[in-house]
Amino acid sequence: WIEDVVVDSTSRGKGVGRKLINLLVQVGEEKELSEILLFTEDHRLAAINLYSSVGFKYKDSKIYCKKK
Repeated sequence: WIEDVVVDSTSRGKGVGRKLINLLVQVGEEKELSEILLFTEDHRLAAINLYSSVGFKYKDSKIYCKKK
């Protein structure tokens, strides 16, 4: 699970969130995880766009999943 990734409002839009998520995905790949799950709420459109852009797909119950 990726949980509670938040970028301070003064640092948003600078690629910090993308770098964090990409690093977490890299660690997951190194650990040979079969999937990585995260949760976000429908109103967090920037987060949803970020997760989608790095390969996460919508899964039931507002959970996003990236499979190896």
